[in-house]
Amino acid sequence: MNTQKQTKLRKTSYFLTILLLAFLFANGCSQLDIVQNETDPRTVIVGDNVNDRALSYRTGDDKPTFRELVLGGDGEFDSSIDSLTFNVVLDKLSFMPLASVDSASGVVITDWYAVNANKLRIKINVRIIDNQLTDNSIVVQIFKQEFDGNKWNDLGLDNDQADKIKTSILSEARSLKSAIDLS
Repeated sequence: MNTQKQTKLRKTSYFLTILLLAFLFANGCSQLDIVQNETDPRTVIVGDNVNDRALSYRTGDDKPTFRELVLGGDGEFDSSIDSLTFNVVLDKLSFMPLASVDSASGVVITDWYAVNANKLRIKINVRIIDNQLTDNSIVVQIFKQEFDGNKWNDLGLDNDQADKIKTSILSEARSLKSAIDLS
């Protein structure tokens, strides 16, 4: 019986200690002076913070919109990503698992794809720059890794294969665009 009373007394003392700590914490928090941030969300940062200079702000009717800040200019969105070219990219890479596809920015990133009896794997990143269908309109990167039995080792970029894929994409996109223009 004596041990039961000690156990009960110990549980009670733990409970009272926790209750006292909670009371002290709640009482301490009530004395904090919490003031709402008075920053105007319409204030826009202009310039930069180079060499710890203060940032300059501007408010009022001349402030740029978020769209203007992101896209530049007057905020009018000039779609530089050609959906035809984007669909050609998706078609060309359809044999690989896709990790990320963003039609708004024209970026397609594949997941790793094993070739050569799982000793070699590749990953392809494609970015469509503009809809002009020139050699500078698309950037293709192919990353290669080789398995040594324990881990995958980077082999770097395969620029030759990347150029072949880019040429294939541009060729098909140009053909489709010509067919559409003729119809």
